[in-house]
Amino acid sequence: MIRVGRYVMVCAVLAGCVSTAPRTAPRSVRAPTHTHPRTATYGPRAPESAPESPLYIPAHGAIKHRGGLVLPYSLKRVGRGFGKCRWGKRKHPALDVYGVGQYRGLGTPVRSMVRAKVTMIGRPEDDPVKFGVPDRGAGTVVRTGETLPRSLRLPLYGRVFFFTRNHGKWRTGTIVVTRGLEGRLKDHTIRYMHLGAVHPRLKVGDILEAGQELGVMGSTAIMESWPHVHIDVEDPRCRRVDVEWLLGLGAKHPACPTRKKWRRRLEEQRKKRCRRR
Repeated sequence: MIRVGRYVMVCAVLAGCVSTAPRTAPRSVRAPTHTHPRTATYGPRAPESAPESPLYIPAHGAIKHRGGLVLPYSLKRVGRGFGKCRWGKRKHPALDVYGVGQYRGLGTPVRSMVRAKVTMIGRPEDDPVKFGVPDRGAGTVVRTGETLPRSLRLPLYGRVFFFTRNHGKWRTGTIVVTRGLEGRLKDHTIRYMHLGAVHPRLKVGDILEAGQELGVMGSTAIMESWPHVHIDVEDPRCRRVDVEWLLGLGAKHPACPTRKKWRRRLEEQRKKRCRRR
């Protein structure tokens, strides 16, 4: 049997069917684990004539533009928008955009809608009273019947804990606040809430380009519903703007009717928001 096997092998080599080159173990190929550029640096905007400059971070992935804006996240699953009028103002004057994909989108990028300056960053680990106590436990949590990991290790970010044990006083969780520098949202305040983490290189005073990643999807200060990013926008006079309408998801909601006795209180609330900027 051994002689027959050798005879067959010699015939195969002569026929050119089998290579006599020594076999080597296949070189392992590291699969890309993250789509974010390693050269990304957050700082002043690069010169307009040099979009390839390492200071310029282009949008990655399938980013669509609507009405001159970059989508902060996929709009495949959208939650609450402007609510009903109550006492002359809208309930929930914002838009909730739910995570999509594996683990309900936990750890996927959230992007700046416009070129903007970072004016505030709030993290639960920095101030648990305001932003909620971080949930650093192991294992999983259940949200609306879905089992989700409490944390994941993300390239560049390290270990990210996506949940908090309570709402915190501000009920925002991890938050990034920006001020638009150009376009439709020039001088508008844009808030991104409930993030899982802020980009490690992002700091207050940095300039974000439209489509640049500012953090990842999370569920901080969310106790029941699916992971989502809560986005609200205020105009230069501190009036809330309909985000659904901005992103082309529907007609603009009309202003709420106001009574004379409400107007003074609403005006005081508006001025108070302006002073917080």
